[in-house]
Amino acid sequence: MLANPASIAFGDKQVRHSFPIVEAFPNAFLGVLLEDADYQVIGRVSRGEKFDRIYERAVLTGRTHSLLEELGWKVPEMAEAIHTEALSLSRASHEKRAALVCLLTAACALVGNAEYVGDALGGWICLPPQKLWAPWARLAMMQRQATLQSVRPPFLSAPMLVSPHDIP
Repeated sequence: MLANPASIAFGDKQVRHSFPIVEAFPNAFLGVLLEDADYQVIGRVSRGEKFDRIYERAVLTGRTHSLLEELGWKVPEMAEAIHTEALSLSRASHEKRAALVCLLTAACALVGNAEYVGDALGGWICLPPQKLWAPWARLAMMQRQATLQSVRPPFLSAPMLVSPHDIP
């Protein structure tokens, strides 16, 4: 079971669960899977539409299919639901897309094949396996880790960025 990073910062002043809470951030979860060229295709969109365009692009370029394969999910109904929601423009589909990304986020955490980004004070966000990330996202992670190694605030005793391999 994964350690609860919040316990490092807040001690006994937290909600207690027998299982960790996994925080999903759908734009970041899918966003790290997209190449620079995908963002050029998406172009400028309003804040409310950004997630929907990222979702569509992740599905239409096969990124979500790669994620399902990485998770070992060979469930045609799941792949079909993910694809169907990418093609629908309704508000209800927006909510279904968000729910599907939350499910994928939880699945990555459950199988222990996720990256966690954040800190003990602000919380942790669960992202897909780094091997599926676009090159720009992997590079940004390496640069951020290097920066944090050199300027880490002394009041934080926990790592700022972790992967499942870093959690005892």
